[in-house]
Amino acid sequence: MISALHTLRGRLVAATGVMMLLSMLSLAAYNAYAARDAALHSLGDEARSLSQAVVAGTEDWIEAHAAVLESLVPAADHPDPTGKLLQAAQSGGFERTYFGYVDKRFTSSSLQDLGSKVDPTVKAWYKQALESENVELTEPVLDAKTGKLVVTFSKAVYAAGTLSAVAGADMSLEGGQERVAGQADALELWLCGV
Repeated sequence: MISALHTLRGRLVAATGVMMLLSMLSLAAYNAYAARDAALHSLGDEARSLSQAVVAGTEDWIEAHAAVLESLVPAADHPDPTGKLLQAAQSGGFERTYFGYVDKRFTSSSLQDLGSKVDPTVKAWYKQALESENVELTEPVLDAKTGKLVVTFSKAVYAAGTLSAVAGADMSLEGGQERVAGQADALELWLCGV
């Protein structure tokens, strides 16, 4: 074998073999790089798609609950809106729904709030609703009565162009946490290839 490398033919065969080996190694490295790159792009695209679906689901959740609060607005002028408040709380899955009136009255769907001496006009949800014609959503806060983390949907109610009340609805985030945790678990399973 060593004597074959002393001839021109042997050297050409060895050089050709080395060149073919290097070409094959280069091609294998390129294929591995291209496959890795394609997999990363695919993973990125799927992760973006999943996050867009989560955002869309959250937006749909907010819009659906805002629509329930919007449907409650006409009941603010009713002499006893308690039935409408209860119906909205049940249909929207809210902890409670309520009206805070300009004259500082407070009417709620919750029995816990009966006899409450709260001044709704000083509350953040009330003030925030006055800033817009749309349904507003507060930052999460701890509910003083339940100790749960809640967000409040609120909307100013006008009668003949004059502010008469603000409609509010408290939504516990416990269900939202479970939904997000479920989506995170699904993403983890998907990433692990299960």
